[in-house]
Amino acid sequence: MKIFQTCIALLVALPIPSGFAWMTAKLNSFQQRPLLPTPPPAVIYDPQPGPFIIRLDESDNIADNQNGVIETAVKSWSGPTLQAFMICFRSHRQPINWSAASRALRTVALELRAREAVVVLTPNGTLCRPSSNPELARVSHVEIMGVVRI
Repeated sequence: MKIFQTCIALLVALPIPSGFAWMTAKLNSFQQRPLLPTPPPAVIYDPQPGPFIIRLDESDNIADNQNGVIETAVKSWSGPTLQAFMICFRSHRQPINWSAASRALRTVALELRAREAVVVLTPNGTLCRPSSNPELARVSHVEIMGVVRI
């Protein structure tokens, strides 16, 4: 029994901090460290594939004010697997003036390539699907649609 009492006396005499004091000391040591700077917010890029409509004038030429649309199409669809476009032609006239269609498609393709488009495709037959937009049915146009490169 005397050995047990001696051990208890030694344990009480040792300077062992209590659990609360130990946690407080640890917490203070964490608070004294300098805080790391927060990273800047992530840049969100939400690519938009289109469609982008290039309206043609009465003689089926691309109007001068349509270059901004082509530029917007390329800016809205850029990235490592993007920068590829499919273009098609829609005429409001019957019969279709195929030389005007070919000229409009070629001009839009060259403008896209000049603005760093990597791939420009035309669907088989070069004609767009019928549009459900009645305003587009009244004007000849070239439609630009972004596609993903695999």
